[in-house]
Amino acid sequence: MDCDLWDVVGMIAWTAKIKKWLESNAKKSELIRGSWEVEVESEDEFDVITARNPTFPFKITIFVSEHVATLAINTGMSTDEFDVADRMKMYKKMLHLNADYSLVKTGLLGEDDEVVVLVDFDLASLS
Repeated sequence: MDCDLWDVVGMIAWTAKIKKWLESNAKKSELIRGSWEVEVESEDEFDVITARNPTFPFKITIFVSEHVATLAINTGMSTDEFDVADRMKMYKKMLHLNADYSLVKTGLLGEDDEVVVLVDFDLASLS
């Protein structure tokens, strides 16, 4: 997928907005309290924003592409540590959550099958 100049400019602008929002002391936000330590890395097709806050138990990663930002929260909870019966209950619950919420998805990540929560944002709808 090729990015044209305007898409790249838009992606950079969104990355800067999200970074500023996380770094500012977002006291008015019900979801985010206090300032976050933010790092930004650029890949070929997207930017990666990594945010950490000592009051929030998980690291937040946001992938910003041309038209979509995906917020990923890796819980660090490995499903490999559970016995098979408990693991199946967890997988079933995750599938039900995926059916119940249209914009939020749960999944597994990495070799240890860690639980991850993903939210996609259409950047045009945020403008």
